[in-house]
Amino acid sequence: GIMRYMLLIFAVLAVLVIFLGNIGRIGLIRGTLQAEAGAEKLTFGELFSGSLPYFWRVFGLNFIILLIALLIAAPMTVFGIFTGGFGFLCLLPIICILIPVGIVVGLILELADVAIVRDNTRMWEGWQRGWDTVRTNLGPVLGMAVILFVIEFVVSVAVIVPVLIITLPTMIAFF
Repeated sequence: GIMRYMLLIFAVLAVLVIFLGNIGRIGLIRGTLQAEAGAEKLTFGELFSGSLPYFWRVFGLNFIILLIALLIAAPMTVFGIFTGGFGFLCLLPIICILIPVGIVVGLILELADVAIVRDNTRMWEGWQRGWDTVRTNLGPVLGMAVILFVIEFVVSVAVIVPVLIITLPTMIAFF
């Protein structure tokens, strides 16, 4: 009944968020590059339609990295849950290593997206260029990473808290 419609709405919203998020990322990259090149006017329609050719490569690379992250995190989470939380204490050193690794991978991914859009590269060529940029400019890239991490954290909390406030009573009532 209603659960089926809720799942359908959730699936449609998830696809929409993924699509618009990637198109927005590509549009932001394209708009920045065009502004740097001296473009006087940037229109939404042109940025949107010009972003479509890059969608599958940017989405694909981001999706593959997400899958790898899930393949790492899921077994650790299951282990932590099935050990009554004690497993999380055992995994703490690994988690402390994975956090900075995740930040660096996120940076490489951001720079790979730029390479895909700016130079019209394939996914793995974009990844390689992102890695080369991080490797050769480690200090400035890490400084920027800290700034971006703080901004992303604040924005994420600002988005997640209202969603939890809205959905938590429904989830509690459902269970």
